[in-house]
Order: sequence, then C-alpha cells, then structure tokens
Amino acid sequence: MKKTEKLNYNSTMKFANTKLTNNQTNQTKRMTDKAFGLLVKVCLKTGIRASDLLNLNYDQFTENRTAPNTFTLEYFITKTNSKNVVPVGADLMRSIQVYKMECLEAYGTVNGKIFYNYNTNKLYTRVWASQRIAKANKNGMLGQVVNVAGMHSVRRTAVVEVFEQNQDLRVAQAFLGHKNILTTSNYLQDNKTTMQDKLRLALCE
Repeated sequence: MKKTEKLNYNSTMKFANTKLTNNQTNQTKRMTDKAFGLLVKVCLKTGIRASDLLNLNYDQFTENRTAPNTFTLEYFITKTNSKNVVPVGADLMRSIQVYKMECLEAYGTVNGKIFYNYNTNKLYTRVWASQRIAKANKNGMLGQVVNVAGMHSVRRTAVVEVFEQNQDLRVAQAFLGHKNILTTSNYLQDNKTTMQDKLRLALCE
C-alpha cells in the first residue's frame, strides 16, 4: 500500500472553508459538506489522526482562561492508549460553534459527538472522509495533485505546516502526540532543514 502524501496547506484550508460555507438548498448534501469541511479544518488545525478525530465531543473543547481568546482540546489517542492536549484558536472554535448551531437548526437536536451523521444515526467514517479527500485531490481542489491522498494526508499537511513555522521537531512531536520522536521525524523526512541548509542560509545570503 502506497504512503499518503502531504497536500498544500493553504489550498486545503480554503477547500475546507468553502465546504463550511456551502448554502445549497439540499439539506442532506449541505450538512454533509459542512461536516466534511469541519473535519478537514479540525484536522489541519490539530493534527489529530482521523480515527480519533471522528470520535470528538463538543465538550472536549474548553476555554483557556490564562490565554484570552484561545481554547484547549484534550483528546484520547487510541493507537497509543494515551492523551494529548493541543491549543485551539478562536477561528476554529467559531467554526465548530457555527456548525453546532446549524445542526440544531437543521435537525432540531445536537448530538454530543461532533461528527455524528444525523441521516444514518452513526458517526461518519474514515473511509467516507478519505474517499472525499481522494476525490478532491484528483479534481485539483487541494493544490497540486499528488499520487496518493486520504485523511492521513491532511494530518501530514498539518504537521508540516507547524514544523515549517519553527523547525522544532519536539513541537511537531507534541502537536501529533507521538511518544517516539523518531516517528515524528519520519513524518517530516522531506521537510526537515538540514544543518547544511541552515549554514547556507546563515553564511551565503
């Protein structure tokens, strides 16, 4: 099985926001698109593995009282039987709250699980999400088309964005909730700035 590849962060975020603002008249399609858009946006902003992301509850997001206008998400990592905590900005929190209100308006109720499919009374699945990512990639909606795309591509895209901002592997490790920093290193194999690169930037420019 071929490894999923990272996507263009800005294009993927724009795609997610477009889905979130979809106002077509067909309620089922409209709300399904919004759920998918929110799923992609949360993944880009938190780096959570799809299987854990799909199990998130609204009440796992709490206000950070020591840092105004920011929030905290604590979630369980099934793969390693551990917990992780990531900060969440106001923009993402606003998207979650708006989606919650739209669910209430559309269905007359709100399930505690964010990614609950009100049409099937089940949670959305990783296969459902990955198929949609693959289709969007194939149609060139996520930036340059890559060979293999799925929900794991969004997770890779998220951590690359974090790493490129500070070049700190331990920050990337904390973001993904990895126990072993070598696992994080493997995610960023093609994006790490080597010591020679750093020297070149310092001495040759």
